Amino acid sequence: MRVTTNTMFDRISTGMGNHFNAIAHQMDHSQFRVKQASDDPIAQGRIITLQQNISDLEGFQTSANILQTKLGEIEGNLNAFSDGFKEADNILNKVSSGTMNAQDIQQMGKQLGTLADDLASVLNLQNLNGDFVFSGTAVDQVPFKKEKVMVDIDGVPTELEVYRYQGNSESQTSKIGNSLSLPATFDGSRLVTGEDGADFFETLAIAQHYFEKGKELPLDVQADVEKDMGSLLQSTIQVQSEIGIYYKQAERNSDVYANMISEYKTLLSETQDANYVQVVTEIQKHEQIMKSLASTSKVMLDMAALRIR
Repeated sequence: MRVTTNTMFDRISTGMGNHFNAIAHQMDHSQFRVKQASDDPIAQGRIITLQQNISDLEGFQTSANILQTKLGEIEGNLNAFSDGFKEADNILNKVSSGTMNAQDIQQMGKQLGTLADDLASVLNLQNLNGDFVFSGTAVDQVPFKKEKVMVDIDGVPTELEVYRYQGNSESQTSKIGNSLSLPATFDGSRLVTGEDGADFFETLAIAQHYFEKGKELPLDVQADVEKDMGSLLQSTIQVQSEIGIYYKQAERNSDVYANMISEYKTLLSETQDANYVQVVTEIQKHEQIMKSLASTSKVMLDMAALRIR
């Protein structure tokens, strides 16, 4: 019986010692630190991908927000231009009604001249970066400048001062997605040129020429002006609609990116925390084994003590 007891105790002690040595080796190897992603190539790859996706999305979201701000400002200026356009149309309609005397018509001519200057100023908008947004890609060029041009009026070449477009027909774009870019600057000539070639500022200059002389527009000129204003209105509405669509697209993308960033950050946190949970679980497992071995050792020691007695 003594041999059997000693043998059992020796085996348990040896097994316990071997296990403690294994634990010591693992502790020395890992130092019970929270393992980094580099300890797990799969987790490392996933974390790098998530971090890159988050970085890309944050960049796109910032671009979308900046573009949204720019487009909002442009949209506000277009609304001001649209209001001025309507005011010019009202002046033309008042004079064509035939209820004004020469002095009143002259006053309308002065108002048209002032209105043309105001509308050119609206289209010569600069954003916070100092870029002219209605010059196409020629952002350092004022879009509209007043020039002296020769226009045929009543069969006579007549010199008029007319605002002419100085930019180009291209647009600067902002990238707000892997395969999505939206315009940030625009071809201002589209706002003042109808589909039939009508020129807004030239139309106003011709009307102003007659009005300042206290004259109504001749019937043929009035018909041309009405046609031109209708064509120009459609062009203005089209550009406004496009910019409104771009604004909504930038806004929608910004919201989508915000949700995606939140989801990716959650996934990243869970991936990083998974290593911590794994290590803690291993530690708890070893602690439980050690407690069990300690309890068994105590029983065997007690048995040995009883045997000695």
